[in-house]
Amino acid sequence: YCFDLGNIKGIEIELIYISLSDTERIERKIQNIESDIYKYLKKQELKRVKIKYIGMPSLYKIITINTYEKELIFKEMTSYVETYNTKVVGYYGLVKLSDFLKFITNEEGEIEENYFEGNVRDYYGISKKVNRKIKDTLSRSDRIMNFWCLNNGITIICEKSNPLGKKIKLFNFHIVNGCQTAHVIYECKKMLEKDDRSEILVKVIQTKNEDIANDIIDATNSQTAVSLISLHSNDLIQKNLEEHFAKYSKMPLFYERRINYYK
Repeated sequence: YCFDLGNIKGIEIELIYISLSDTERIERKIQNIESDIYKYLKKQELKRVKIKYIGMPSLYKIITINTYEKELIFKEMTSYVETYNTKVVGYYGLVKLSDFLKFITNEEGEIEENYFEGNVRDYYGISKKVNRKIKDTLSRSDRIMNFWCLNNGITIICEKSNPLGKKIKLFNFHIVNGCQTAHVIYECKKMLEKDDRSEILVKVIQTKNEDIANDIIDATNSQTAVSLISLHSNDLIQKNLEEHFAKYSKMPLFYERRINYYK
């Protein structure tokens, strides 16, 4: 960035060293020449200098970034904002099933699988006992109105949120708990599109802290048996393996990072 083109002292230099190695290896490799770089630039009277290292994990995050936003309409919404806990902002309340159905589907009316990327499980299918029970509740007029208290609800993590009244716009969000429920709701979409009475409990958590996000995923998926492997399904190495098999394998081989995804 140039503050004053007429004065070389006002120029800020940012050096970016990029490698396919991991970041720690890059830092060790360049430590020997880093001091020489600073000495040289200091002689040129360039004091505003930053050196940044980008390794394979960081590079992967940059090239696979996928930004999107969607508006969610609550019937009733309560916010959680505390001055002593600034890393987390929360919203929770009831959402009409018809509005939630719109939230999880795209313009073509198909379920948007990207929204469930942070979930440790993929959809097990309607043959699963718990999913049959969810569908049974949605199919019965005497029970569907109580769906909000018969179901554990949905947990969503987002990087940023913009609430306005009972509406909230979510940026780069993931449904980290409630994958089974959401897919069964989608399968029952014909009977729910015109439903104006039934609701589901939704919890939205805004945080950019990866440790907090992982703790939330762990905690909200620990009510039923989940293997340690599944809880690590969102680790970078797992995503890399899945992408490699999907794009570069000459044989029909798939790395099933999330249980039942390719099944």
